[in-house]
Amino acid sequence: MSETETSHEDRTKTRPPANPRREALMAALFMLLLLLPVWWITGEHVRGNLLATAQGQALAELSPHSNALGGALGERLTLLKALLTFALVGTSDEEFLEDHFTRFVSGLYSTTEKVCDLV
Repeated sequence: MSETETSHEDRTKTRPPANPRREALMAALFMLLLLLPVWWITGEHVRGNLLATAQGQALAELSPHSNALGGALGERLTLLKALLTFALVGTSDEEFLEDHFTRFVSGLYSTTEKVCDLV
């Protein structure tokens, strides 16, 4: 045998045996460090999807209420504008006010609650 082969055999014979528990622990730590960022990124992705889904559901549930509220508010503001216009025209001409007030008020009577609710 050559001298290099002998020294290699001597080195392998003198090296202490590997500790299997230590190697398993090192492998587990390595896998943990490797997979931890993947786990975090996946969690953030799932969280974002859940938030987007919840936001879409809330928007779908509130959209009809928003449209109804906007329509009701617009109707009440139109009634107030009509009342203001009639009051401005009626105060300058007393004869006009006497002739048309009863008809105007009877037209608004059915929606009086809506105007009072807004005020």
